[in-house]
Amino acid sequence: MSISDSSSSSSSIDTQLPGAPDPADYDFDPYSVWGAASVIDGLQEATTVEDYSRLLMAKPDDFWPDHIDFGNTKIAKEVAIFNLGSATDCPHLGETECQVDADDCYAYNAEGEGGYAPMALPKRRRQELLWKESDLYLFTRALQRTFERKQHEITALRLSESGDIRTQQDVRDIQYIADELDVPVYLYTASSGLDWSEAPDVTINASNEWVEGADRQYDAVPTVDDIPEDGIQCPYDMEGSDIKCGECRLCIDPDMQEDVYITLHT
Repeated sequence: MSISDSSSSSSSIDTQLPGAPDPADYDFDPYSVWGAASVIDGLQEATTVEDYSRLLMAKPDDFWPDHIDFGNTKIAKEVAIFNLGSATDCPHLGETECQVDADDCYAYNAEGEGGYAPMALPKRRRQELLWKESDLYLFTRALQRTFERKQHEITALRLSESGDIRTQQDVRDIQYIADELDVPVYLYTASSGLDWSEAPDVTINASNEWVEGADRQYDAVPTVDDIPEDGIQCPYDMEGSDIKCGECRLCIDPDMQEDVYITLHT
């Protein structure tokens, strides 16, 4: 992301104004993504918080969902969700850093041909466009304004339900957002090569043992019997449970220090 001169942010954030996407910055052709032309045009014309709010909540037709979600089957509606990229383009897909094989990744399977959410891939790629090409100052304030307009209280922001964090600049940008918003920001990551100490206000759930500076581990194990005595099973993962993420705060609040476990579903 870039940030406008109207912000008093750290000098570590790029100060160049948003421009046309450079295909070299993406694992896909940003100009061929369904609906991307409207996002790119919107970014080129966006100069206000209101402009960015419209990009986040854009619905030009019945097939283009909002670029920000509020809950789903696992996450409570009080939690906002924004993806920095897709599972298809995840830097850890099928790699040793990830706890599951690509064929077992729910987010990836949703995006694939014949998946249960065929519009997920283009949407998440448009979200990546928004993430990389937006002005950080305006984007952050558009998030806050969007939260304030909801009829129910927003209690957390979940980043990257699909994909993972790629660069150290992403870490710095996420920290900026967490520092500016009125709600906690949390994520899950296998990106062990990044310095997470640069995001002290973000709750980091590490999905492998190599991530340093995380608030806790969030691990997948074969069965409940494999959960260590000092670990906690994710309440959503418990048999018969109807507790959603957001209603449970184990992964959101940094003062909850116990490692959390889910069981692998086959």
